[in-house]
Amino acid sequence: MEQAPHTPDTRYRVHNSYIWLGSLGAVIALLFVLLVTSGGTFISLLADPAEALPAAISLISVGVFMVVVAAIIVVMRLLSYKHLYFTIGQDEFNLFSGIFNKQRVHIPYARIQSIDQHATLLQRIFGVCTVSIDTAGGASNKAVQIPYVTKQQAEWLRSQLFARKMQMEQATTTASAAGGAPTQSGNVLDVGKQVWDEVGGVFAGSYQDAVPVTYEYGLTNKELLLAGISNNTAFAAIIVAILGVVGELMGVFSDQIADEGALIINDVSASLSAGQIISGSLAGACALIFGVMLIIWIVGAIASCVNYGGFRARRRGPRIEVERGLLQHTLQGVNIDRVQAVVIKQTFIRRLLGYCELSLARIDAQGDPSESGQSNQQTQQGIVIHPFLKLSRANEVLSGLVPEYRDVPQEPIALSPKALRRGLIRRCIWQGGGFWCAVCAAILQIIVRALIPSTLEVGPTDTVNQLAISTGGFTDVIFAIIYILALIIFIFDIVGAIMWARGSSFAYNHRFMQVTNAGLSRQTMNFPRQKIQYGTVRTNPLQRAAKTATIQARTAAGMGGTTIALIDVAEEAASAWLDWVRPHAR
Repeated sequence: MEQAPHTPDTRYRVHNSYIWLGSLGAVIALLFVLLVTSGGTFISLLADPAEALPAAISLISVGVFMVVVAAIIVVMRLLSYKHLYFTIGQDEFNLFSGIFNKQRVHIPYARIQSIDQHATLLQRIFGVCTVSIDTAGGASNKAVQIPYVTKQQAEWLRSQLFARKMQMEQATTTASAAGGAPTQSGNVLDVGKQVWDEVGGVFAGSYQDAVPVTYEYGLTNKELLLAGISNNTAFAAIIVAILGVVGELMGVFSDQIADEGALIINDVSASLSAGQIISGSLAGACALIFGVMLIIWIVGAIASCVNYGGFRARRRGPRIEVERGLLQHTLQGVNIDRVQAVVIKQTFIRRLLGYCELSLARIDAQGDPSESGQSNQQTQQGIVIHPFLKLSRANEVLSGLVPEYRDVPQEPIALSPKALRRGLIRRCIWQGGGFWCAVCAAILQIIVRALIPSTLEVGPTDTVNQLAISTGGFTDVIFAIIYILALIIFIFDIVGAIMWARGSSFAYNHRFMQVTNAGLSRQTMNFPRQKIQYGTVRTNPLQRAAKTATIQARTAAGMGGTTIALIDVAEEAASAWLDWVRPHAR
């Protein structure tokens, strides 16, 4: 379906599915509530025929009430639809809405930062979506939501707004800088995306953006699978499995406790090891939790694969676009001048496998959950341009998608030589979970031992003292397990501190700054010098004694800005960086 000839006064309405499809969700929710509240009446109608007449009248009243409320919802949506439209003027986009309280939203084209679209499964079936227009106002502002527009209209609107934005800013395309012909890669779920693109939806039309794509890629089968199975539930399942092994080890200690209890108590029935029961229960509980988490992990992996089904990242002129979702479809786009930073992130699992996640930090407005059905999570994480990429290919992808970031610094400046010692003290003691876990366990064990004497004269019928002796032995086993866990955490803290001191760094040149914070996970941020709002060098007395400092660069990304910090930089290096940040050095 082609758009009508455009004039500055042309009113564009959303699709009429705004009325009935939007009402459907509210009616279904109302129906569910009424079914729950009227369930007792329906059961009494079946159980006691004598009460059939009152129960039938009650159910009829509920049905009439539901019909009236549903009619009111549809009427309100109809009136709202008649007053909901937008216009595309010479200098700004205008959105009109409101039945009694009229609202008109003005968005100058120069202030548009990104235009995203999201479609739920039901919306995608009918070929409509919700368009979100983010402005440069930052994350404290709400995104302007245009609900229930067809796919054709959404793509046409996005193309029109970006074209007018470019005209207002007199920008030129970067097609020649995008670095060669587009690359293509795909996976088995792309077949589903192709079906969706061909079917589109009941009301979806076809539209082709006039700006050509200069670089594009997708996910391979391997990347899609790894992105799915490497979710956070996998790490939690590993921890539960470790606890299960520890529970089995508990049985070894409990055997010895049982034998000692038999010698002391002289009662075979009292010598039954509750420690064995506890250890078996712990191992069984861990096995059950591990099984549940394994199922959750598998379901999460499948959901993650479906979420990234049909993934495509492309460069279209000055715009970067990312679309994904086999069932629910999401398309995000941002102009290159609104990109605050390029983030290369490695979680613990990704780092073990040598992979990373690429994302673009940007200033995002808040979404409207009442329209989109979900909160705007991209406010914090930005746009993920590749969820699972081989680290060695990161520069290749970035050079094609964001060639403006090719000139990042390549000579990192390491932390101070004293950073390792300070990191071990800070991460393993002051902030060490394993250290304080052991300290708390030791204090509790002293208190328990003070309340339960270690030696008691026990008779064959002295049940209280028998229980006290058994309890003391059981607590020793529990505390031994806690100490083992504390030791494991302490070892992880040591490894993390060493990897942080050896892997963290920063670098800068005439155009960019790079900050890498390492550890068990690793994150590298590359951001333009012009995006830095201000820089700070901070020290505390201990840092001054070690001749180290903390550098902080403030950018505009995120809620109220993002502070990128690096601890224990050499004093001289921090001073040189501060000179580089100062305006006169630009």
